[in-house]
This record gives sequence, C-alpha cells and structure tokens, in this order.
Amino acid sequence: METRKDSIDFGGIRVHSIVRRQIDPGTSIEIEFLRARSSPLQGLELAVKNATLAWDEHGAEGSAIRLWADKQRQATIRYANPRKSAELCIWNIWLDSSGNNEVVQAWWAWSGMRVDEDDDALLLRCSGNYDEANFRDLVARLTFSSV
Repeated sequence: METRKDSIDFGGIRVHSIVRRQIDPGTSIEIEFLRARSSPLQGLELAVKNATLAWDEHGAEGSAIRLWADKQRQATIRYANPRKSAELCIWNIWLDSSGNNEVVQAWWAWSGMRVDEDDDALLLRCSGNYDEANFRDLVARLTFSSV
C-alpha cells in the first residue's frame, strides 16, 4: 500500500509533518513504541475523516485516537468501517507542561518525523520538543494487516 508523506528537507534529511496512508475495511494497525523520551511526554495521533477507528482494548471508538508512549507500549487499532476505504493520517504529538495548563503539541517547534517504509510497516522516528531536532524523542513501529 502506498503511503503519502507531507515533508520538507531538513539538513539533507526528509522530515514529515504527517503521514497519510489508504486503509481498507478490516485493516488492523499494530503500534509498538520502541523508545520514548519521558519529558516532554511523547505520543501519536491517528485520524480518519468520515470514518471510525476502534481501540478495542479500551473500548474507544472515534475518528481520531491519541496514544501516549508512557501509558501503553503496544496497542492495536482497527479500522471499523465495513464498506469503504479511508485515508489514515498519522502524526507525532507531545505534551507541553511548561505553563499552568498541559497542552498537546503537534506541528510546532521541533516537531516532525523521519519515516522508513517496508512493505506493510512504518518505522517512525519522531522529534517533539522545544529545544532541538531529536529524532529519538519517540520511535514507533506501525504494522498494517488485513483480515
């Protein structure tokens, strides 16, 4: 399956703000957090437009699901629409707790992803912080399968 990535060149490295991938009914997405910086907290957000994702382990369902690496090292997300394909969007997020309120950040400061694609898997190396580009802030593997 082809994956589209919105990207820029950053010092000779391709950096993506978002990854878009077409998914079919019955698609299952296994997410494994391989490494995560503890501060700021790191995570991923997955979203589909006019469709539904299901996180059966937590009884959660919706058009977007937010996963935090410190809460669960592995998760399985299921594309719940039985009849139509959809575009899945994936981006890295991080929790800014520098002020009085915690704010989920994305596409801000040093946010971005290096993406390696191999058949039905993506390896995301994410930077998510205010300090500098560090693509070891979060490392996650997403594996796509169909039933």
